[in-house]
Amino acid sequence: MSATGSRRRWVIAALAMLSAVGPPIPATGAEEGVAFCDVPADTWFSTPVEWAKSAGITTGVSDTEFDPTGTTTRGQVITMIHRYLAWRDGETPPIGSHDFIDVDPGAYYSEAIGWAAASGVTEGIAPGLFGPERDTSRAQLATLLFRLEPRAPTPTGAFDDVPAGSWFDEPIHWMWQEGITNGTSPRYFSPTAASTRAEIVTFLWRMSGEPEPTAFAPAPCPRHFSVIADSVVWGTRIGSVLASDTYDGWIGHIDAAGCRRATLSGQAEVCGPSRIPSTIEAIQHAVRMGVVGEVVIVHVGTNGPLDADAIDQIVAVTPDDAVLWLMTIRAPRSNQEVENQAIRDAAIRWAPSRDVRVLDWQALADSTPGLLAGDGVHLTIAGTFAMRDLIGSALDAS
Repeated sequence: MSATGSRRRWVIAALAMLSAVGPPIPATGAEEGVAFCDVPADTWFSTPVEWAKSAGITTGVSDTEFDPTGTTTRGQVITMIHRYLAWRDGETPPIGSHDFIDVDPGAYYSEAIGWAAASGVTEGIAPGLFGPERDTSRAQLATLLFRLEPRAPTPTGAFDDVPAGSWFDEPIHWMWQEGITNGTSPRYFSPTAASTRAEIVTFLWRMSGEPEPTAFAPAPCPRHFSVIADSVVWGTRIGSVLASDTYDGWIGHIDAAGCRRATLSGQAEVCGPSRIPSTIEAIQHAVRMGVVGEVVIVHVGTNGPLDADAIDQIVAVTPDDAVLWLMTIRAPRSNQEVENQAIRDAAIRWAPSRDVRVLDWQALADSTPGLLAGDGVHLTIAGTFAMRDLIGSALDAS
């Protein structure tokens, strides 16, 4: 049989080794309709960013990233304002001419800058210069927004760091008065700080009356996974194999040698008296570092006892909203069946409250000749590919 045929057989067999017991899996970013992968749904700027994407005001810095904390250049700001007016008025503002020598006629911001210059929104930074790649300060942004339409003079003095009578005093007070900004703190606006991409779309959103986002294409966000495993799984190089546009992984290695240390993605080492404390510490470390995945796969190895209490400890330290796959073991030992049954029982026992599943490596290895080396534990080359496919199948099923 060809290598392709063998792998197809392993994938089909692997799918049969997946056992899911528990509540529905929490939705991924794409399923929830997240506009960009770096804009979590619970942030203060998530709705403004979703609105800006749906309104055609921004397309992000890529298909998957918005870069909310990135600073905004003058070219970006004018372009977003120009697109905002097209959304608000239902037609693109007329394109004007300019004499800025630092604005490439073919640049994405050229037409928007021509409009801004012709309409009096900006005069540039000096005669003949616009500075399209320069950062935009918060004071400059406030002034550009203030100039979009004729406005009556407003009172001043909203923030302690905005001097009365300064060129940006009135625009900033107008923003505060209209509820467009609360400053960076109750008494400070930080006028000289560079404005961020999250701030500009939020200001535009508030100027528009905080509209609800309309339909937009969700970003194709990768699923984040964590594999906490011993050298059997580590030897498959599963992290580098699965890291892709679909999955973004993190590996915790439980080493059976020496003090059974857990090598945590090169970031730290912890020692435990057995595989269970090391597994627990690896998961806790991933949580502390913020790298624990939405899908967590655990293979505790074959050294030392494994019972219901130990499995419950593993479940308890895994985040509640993660899909937890517990991989059965394959070793020529008398307690193999007892430990694997404890894993299967845990999925049922935790079903009312947690999504705990069984990844049945034992069943796949026993039913597929040639996956195990002579010791009945470690993998042949064929076994390496089979285990990769088994883990990949679990991720796809999550």
